[in-house]
Amino acid sequence: MQKEHGEAGVGSFASSCILTATYGAVSSNTISTTRFYHASARDGHLPRALSLCLPSRSTPIVAIIFNFVCTMVYIIAGKHATVVIDTVMYAQWLYFLLVFIGLIILRYRRPTMRRPFKAPLAVPVIQIFISLAMFLSPFFEKTPGSKEYYSNLAMKYGAIIATTATGIPFYFLCINPRTKLLMFDTLSGKLVQLCKRLGFQ
Repeated sequence: MQKEHGEAGVGSFASSCILTATYGAVSSNTISTTRFYHASARDGHLPRALSLCLPSRSTPIVAIIFNFVCTMVYIIAGKHATVVIDTVMYAQWLYFLLVFIGLIILRYRRPTMRRPFKAPLAVPVIQIFISLAMFLSPFFEKTPGSKEYYSNLAMKYGAIIATTATGIPFYFLCINPRTKLLMFDTLSGKLVQLCKRLGFQ
């Protein structure tokens, strides 16, 4: 009886730790992601409306709403939680890989560029290896070795990469000042006006 109670206590403690860690991860991810949208829109890399904030607290409310909508789309589109987790995490490791590669490229192409914080070169190099390992890890899991399995795996993660790559034409058609469509610029301006009528600045 004491053993059962002990095991139940350990299980409850472990579940509490997992819930606390999950809450912390979701909170930090929500804060950092919405600030990323806000900063990117402010610098002209995303639609301007995402840079608008609540005037009283400077909260990037439009970016928070946009993040909420994206999250709901992921939840509805994914049949199971594991599908959503696999899709998002796989795409994130791809982003991390590209970001750290870009950091090293900028370090050599623009050595005199102003940097508020300069990480040691070993940090991005190590992160590139970690990101690449996590990015390729699904293809090295222990499996029955059937061709059908690897074919389905390639289609699944290939679709994730293809979906991520849609950001490239979106940037050139909607963001880049040299190639963007005038229609998108008009819609973006109207969206900004609508958000400002709602009290966002």
